[in-house]
Amino acid sequence: KSGVKIRHYVENETQVDMAVYAIKEAFKNIEDKSIDCIVFAGGTPQQLIPCTASLIQHALGKEFSSIPCFDINSTCLSFVTAFDTISYLIDFEKYRRVLLVSSDIASLGINYKDFNSSILFGDGAAAAILEKTPNNETSKILTYNFRTYAQGAQYARISGGSSYLPFYKCTDENKDEYLFHMDGLKLYEIASKHIVKIFNDALNSQNLTIDDIKLVIPHQASLMAMKLIQRKLKIPTEKYMYHIENQGNTIASSIPLC
Repeated sequence: KSGVKIRHYVENETQVDMAVYAIKEAFKNIEDKSIDCIVFAGGTPQQLIPCTASLIQHALGKEFSSIPCFDINSTCLSFVTAFDTISYLIDFEKYRRVLLVSSDIASLGINYKDFNSSILFGDGAAAAILEKTPNNETSKILTYNFRTYAQGAQYARISGGSSYLPFYKCTDENKDEYLFHMDGLKLYEIASKHIVKIFNDALNSQNLTIDDIKLVIPHQASLMAMKLIQRKLKIPTEKYMYHIENQGNTIASSIPLC
């Protein structure tokens, strides 16, 4: 029913452990290992303070390097948000080469009483090294169309664990507030209302049509929602990436893993 055949859960690994593994994979075929900024993009940090990027710097053995580190969180879209933000910093030559990594452990926040959401999630990490396109190449970000509809903010949430509901206020009566809650139907209703305009605005801003696009990579939220969105946007199946069956929804690492 969920479309998820395989999900991976951590055993003893931390988010930083997974991030470092992904980073080593990203650098595997790159001779120049130098970086001048580390950005962690994830739905949840490893701990509230300090930022997860600084913990990654330490785990990489660069704790004395003074490389700037910061986190960007726009939950499942964190990697894409960070990718766009970093592009300006690189374009204006604030940084030469940025290490961007997403690493999320969804399994620790799942509410198994909520069957519809608990079956969707897996743990995962992905990393990328970003730098300026060489002058003899043409790759670039054509457009970025980011919109937030906060009327849906309460439909995907973990209320407890931070300043609103600190950890020490957790009781048997309210412990579900410290786990993930999602109302998928209400989220889909909001998304489906706006998605066609958002998608077409992005294409129209560059005088493109779907015929010009080789591949659309959606967030791997749920198979049912992805299929409904594909139909609504009239995207041919061969141009629409489904990878949820192999990893589930891995939050911010979902899109870069694809």
